[in-house]
Amino acid sequence: MDMPQPVSSVRASIFKERILKATEKVAKESMERAATELKEAEGDNVSVSCDGSWHRRGFVSKNGVATCLSVSKKVPAKVIDTETLSNYCDSCAKMKAKNLSAEKKNIWSEKHKELCQKNHDGSAGSMEPVGMGRIFKRSEGRHGLKYATYLGDGDSKSYK
Repeated sequence: MDMPQPVSSVRASIFKERILKATEKVAKESMERAATELKEAEGDNVSVSCDGSWHRRGFVSKNGVATCLSVSKKVPAKVIDTETLSNYCDSCAKMKAKNLSAEKKNIWSEKHKELCQKNHDGSAGSMEPVGMGRIFKRSEGRHGLKYATYLGDGDSKSYK
């Protein structure tokens, strides 16, 4: 059969990294446009709707995302910010399983710090309020907006 060779895992990782960077860039630009549109329509004090979602149902998920959407009668609802949270890092778990000296683990840990996927120390259930807290804290600095009115669903843990 005249078929191409399968993509190597190294090459696949390179493609994944390129796709990730492009996706992050497009998402950031889209959220910036949505926030600017909302600010032009409503001013600095705006209403937002927030919710969290997890990779798995229940409270066993290792990954979650908090999302903040614009709420306005003048412009359509759009995502203006997100925060992805993870209480697990595969690289850290693999390193922990290795029988290395504390010194070598510390050296690795310092190098790995910037790449570590773990950015949350709590449970899956606490991801939503923690993520919303991060989003609200950066709203003025990132978009020049004050989230004056908050709309959440009935099971929201983020309104505290």
